[in-house]
Amino acid sequence: MSKTKNLVAMAFDTGYTMSDTFIIDEKGVFIVGKAQTAPNNESEGIL
Repeated sequence: MSKTKNLVAMAFDTGYTMSDTFIIDEKGVFIVGKAQTAPNNESEGIL
């Protein structure tokens, strides 16, 4: 049985101290992630 899911939406909120991620799959199940943002390079917090 495959554990692959079809993602239907992703949203990112990057800020000075934290970056948040919200991911929703085809069944409406969602995952929220949070990571520290590097003030000198916000892309590091997203990755």
